[in-house]
Amino acid sequence: MGAFAVQCAVEENISREEQDEYAAASYARSKEATKAKKFSREIVPLNELDYDQECLAREVNIGTLSKLKSAFKLPKNFSTTASSNMNMKNSESVTAGNSSTMNDGAAALVLASRKYCKQHNIPVLAVIKGWGNASQIPEKFTSSPAMATEKALKHANVDLNDIEYFEINEAFSVVPIVVAKKLGFDWRRKNVNVYGGAVSIGHPLGMSGARITMSLVSSLLNEKGRFGVAAICNGGGGASALVLENESTLQSRL
Repeated sequence: MGAFAVQCAVEENISREEQDEYAAASYARSKEATKAKKFSREIVPLNELDYDQECLAREVNIGTLSKLKSAFKLPKNFSTTASSNMNMKNSESVTAGNSSTMNDGAAALVLASRKYCKQHNIPVLAVIKGWGNASQIPEKFTSSPAMATEKALKHANVDLNDIEYFEINEAFSVVPIVVAKKLGFDWRRKNVNVYGGAVSIGHPLGMSGARITMSLVSSLLNEKGRFGVAAICNGGGGASALVLENESTLQSRL
């Protein structure tokens, strides 16, 4: 997957500088969110620990990230004629610092009908308005969340411009960057992973989909947004996306 992230950087002309800029923003956001207890809705205390110590343990910024060596190389079968936008200078741009960290973790979600929640007095946090799945060849996994997002938006009958918060899994910094690019917006100007993402807080395989879904719910509730999108890629070339609506904003309009 690291090799395919490099391929994405080369084919989509995503520079080392932009990837490090994104990674530095992820670390800064997760640190700020941890201090402000923005994750309190979604973290279950373990042995009285109710926050992520790693977010506060070290200082990560453009300066520290820029010192790291590249961690991955292009796939051996990569074709240098694959894209007219190609920039081979980016073939050594993916580092450990602008990739997701290695972590353990667990997550759980409860999915229920409104009728069931009402019968059992269960509070509704958010409503699934739409969903989408998409797949490409494995080498293109980085941009698959954009395709899944378009399908989810169509299914939800919600316009991209109405989405206030995005949670796009940061398997590598190139993923949210290229997804934003494919969807037609600048990641710096939209609320993308406002509390940081996998680059800074980790990407435990098997739970990241649930994690980003709950982080999106937290963002919508904490910041009083209405619509949000959660999108995640997988190593086989596929991706899934959800469109969520904040229940509290929905109730206020009824």
